[in-house]
Amino acid sequence: PDTALVREEIAHHYDCLLMTDQQVGEIIKALKRDGFYDNTLIFMFSDHGYKLHRHKQYLYEGGIHLPLIVSGHGIGIPKYMEGQDFLSPDHKHRPFVISARDRCDYTIEHIRAVVTPKYKYLRNYLTDRPFMQPSYKDPWPVSQEFRRLMAQGKMNKTQLVFFSDKKEPEELYDLANDPHEIHNLARDPKFKKDLKHHRKILADWIKETGDKGQKTESDIGLLSALKRWGDRCVNPEYDKVRHLFKEADGIKKKKK
Repeated sequence: PDTALVREEIAHHYDCLLMTDQQVGEIIKALKRDGFYDNTLIFMFSDHGYKLHRHKQYLYEGGIHLPLIVSGHGIGIPKYMEGQDFLSPDHKHRPFVISARDRCDYTIEHIRAVVTPKYKYLRNYLTDRPFMQPSYKDPWPVSQEFRRLMAQGKMNKTQLVFFSDKKEPEELYDLANDPHEIHNLARDPKFKKDLKHHRKILADWIKETGDKGQKTESDIGLLSALKRWGDRCVNPEYDKVRHLFKEADGIKKKKK
């Protein structure tokens, strides 16, 4: 929604970019001053885009299409190092990139994405819970404003998609013509072939890698989250270990 708070968040993002540019300049200045600049490899990248709901912690382009700047002389690649030399003259671009979202903090999600040169395919496994399920974003003023606008009927059809009670199981976007990922083509018969192709890429990747996110997190992992976040752990996955946490907490209190 085009509101003052949303504009403020976007402006803050650009303020952060300006501050980062200034700080990087100070580091480079210090490297040159101390005679290390010509012997230093500089990698600069971010972890996500805007501090807005469809960006941070989600697999839309705002959350995964990130800046990368590399500067400096190359060095020999150790034999034990994995990966690809993307600066090599004979480097071949990967045909696809996989992104994943599972638990972040106490909020349990399960989403996979496939990005190819033209399309983005998303598989939402937990279709029974909303994108805007309880999370650390709830106290944000912009989150509260969004919920207020939704309750007042002041959001349009496109804006309401992210605030629906459920998710579509699949999403397919033509990134070349729809960079903001608004028009879901997954149900459009004209894109049936493209949908099937991206499904296969994801299925093959899951089989090849043994994607650990296909199973519920271990009991010890869920207990650790409960210990850290307490009553904010409302997802049903926690129910099978909640009694163990309460028992351990009770024993701890008795010892005190």
